[in-house]
Parts: sequence; structure tokens; C-alpha cells
Amino acid sequence: MTTLWKFKKTLPYFQHDQRILVGDRLIGIKDPQGTIARLLNLADGTRTTEELARALSNDQIQVSTEDVETVSHQLMELGLFEDVSFHHPQVLAPDLRDRLRVNINFFSHRTLNQDPYLLQERVRAARVTLLGLGGGGSNLLMHIAGLGVQDIIGVDYDCVELSNLNRQPLYTPDDIGSLKAEAAAQWMNRFYPESHFQPVAHKISSTRDAIEVMRGRDLVIVAADEPVVAMRQWVNEAAVETGVPFIVGGIRSLEAHYEMFKVGETPCWECVQTHNRQKHPQWDTLVSVVSQSHYRSQSVILPHMGILTSLIAADALNYLAGLSQPWAWGKRVQFNFSDGTLSVYDEWVRDPHCPVCHPTHGVSAHVG
Repeated sequence: MTTLWKFKKTLPYFQHDQRILVGDRLIGIKDPQGTIARLLNLADGTRTTEELARALSNDQIQVSTEDVETVSHQLMELGLFEDVSFHHPQVLAPDLRDRLRVNINFFSHRTLNQDPYLLQERVRAARVTLLGLGGGGSNLLMHIAGLGVQDIIGVDYDCVELSNLNRQPLYTPDDIGSLKAEAAAQWMNRFYPESHFQPVAHKISSTRDAIEVMRGRDLVIVAADEPVVAMRQWVNEAAVETGVPFIVGGIRSLEAHYEMFKVGETPCWECVQTHNRQKHPQWDTLVSVVSQSHYRSQSVILPHMGILTSLIAADALNYLAGLSQPWAWGKRVQFNFSDGTLSVYDEWVRDPHCPVCHPTHGVSAHVG
């Protein structure tokens, strides 16, 4: 296949003191004759290596085809050039290509010689379930829809209240009293008419309920307020049954956190409980107290919710597009709002005797 070189237009470059300063880090490249600067301008994705060399020669810049090939590969290794000959823009409908153009630029910018259209198509075709459409879920819906995901199930049985609006900008005063699932569906119809959003106004009350909205999905994000402990148990058991990975997170006062689990590849949620019991002898008592309460934080503001949901959505993108292993893969990502520190805790291991995810156990026998 013929190489078609393109300078990544998302990157800045400047000419200064016979040098080119290019990219986010302003990499310095010596360019006393202006050859590199001219090459950057000519490399628009329509010219082969030979055509670039010919165009430079027409500008009285004498370089060989081999020189252009060598420099182009060096620029590609620096993340500045890409070969667009293997790109497949046709995998996206024309309107979607335009709608998601900046996302596609991001994939081009983020990766080294990968097809950004195929990455975007992978995200578009992903099937995501949001458990909860309140503070976390409503913000996540906006992020996930903005990434281009079309198949989304949104689960919430609650109604919009006036006090929700400080941190749930998906809703307006006109939505007060409406089911959040239905109001979210109306928003999706306006924002992303090409999407297939399924509102589920049911309460998750068991592992079986969780399985119903998880089976066949690519990712589940748990943003439900309560029951905080039982919800995690149900989703974890459903994840064993369905094989679907899940992200779970929340805000405690001035601290946000989230974790990602995929049964068989990371510790499961129950494995983490075993770890916590080993560190804290009173852990089960604490969990019991929390599970019996109906506490909801009354101090969550939109900027803090935005930080948490942005981190979760960006990590979901890492997974759905296959960009990298998610930061929270079997770990806890924690953000402290007091001092702005971000921490990742890498201390969990799979419990070989876990009653939930161990191969000789499993939950299918007692799922009701």
C-alpha cells in the first residue's frame, strides 16, 4: 500500500532561529534551510513520498525520495506524522465523521500510527450501561454520549428534584417530578439523535436485576446512591455471571474515588473485601453499619462531581477504545479535593479462595 504522509494538524509548530519547534512539548528540530517547515506544510495526507520529494524539488529544495522517507519516519516516531493510507473514514457515516471529527483528531494525536476512524468506530459501537442517573450517572451520560457511544442503557427509578440541579446539569426545572430515566432519554434524543438510549425506570434489588441490564454489555458503570454496599455485591456477582467489566465510584466528603473490575483479569469486588478484612479487623462490622444506613452526602458540588465523572469517562475510553490499560484496572483511583492530589492504589490481589469469583465457586448456582 502506498504511504500517504500527513502532519498531525492538532499539533502546533513554530519557526524560530533556524529551528522548528513542534508538538505539545515544542520539540526542537534544526531547519536552517526551511526544508522541514516546507515538508510539514506539504504533508496533508494526499501526497506519496515520491510526490513530496518532487514538490520540494519544485521549491528548489534538493532532497531525494530516500531522504523524505527517512525524515518522515523519524517524524512519525516522534508522534508528529501519520500514514493515512490505511485509514478507513468510511466506517463512519458522513454526519458522524463531522460530529465526531475532534474525537478522531484526539485518537490521531494520542496514538502512534493507528487508524483513528477504527478507534472511534470501536467506541461508537460499544454497549454501555449506567446504573444510576443522578449526580454521577447524569454527568457520565453526557461524557459517554460526547465520546460517541450510541448504545446506552440508563437505569434509575428516581424522579428529578429541585435540589438535584446544583450537580446534575442534564436536567432543567422543567424536568422536576419526571423520572430521571425518561428525562435523560429526552435529552439524548435532542443531543444525539443517532443514539439508541434505553431508559429503564426500575429499581435494582438483586443480582438477577443486575444481570438483566448487564448481560451482553461491554461495560457497566455503577453510579447508584443506594444501597451502597448491596449494589456493589449484586453487580459483582452479576459480573461473574455475565463476564462484563464494571467501574464503581463515588464521593466521600472531600474525596472522590473509583475502581474498575473485570472478573478473571483483576481482583473482584469481594476479593477487595477480603483484603480490607486482613487490614482492618472490624471491617465487616463497618460494612454492616454502612449497609444498614441510608446516608447520602449533602455537600457534593458540580465541579467535584465533574472531576470524578471526567476521570471515570476518560478511563472508560481507555478500555472501550483499547488505548491503554485503564488507570483503575483492579486498583483505586482517588482524588483529594482539599489539596488536588491524585493517587492510584495498586495493592489488591485476587483471592484464590474468593467465594464469588474463584473458578470452583461462582454465583450461578444461587442467583435467584
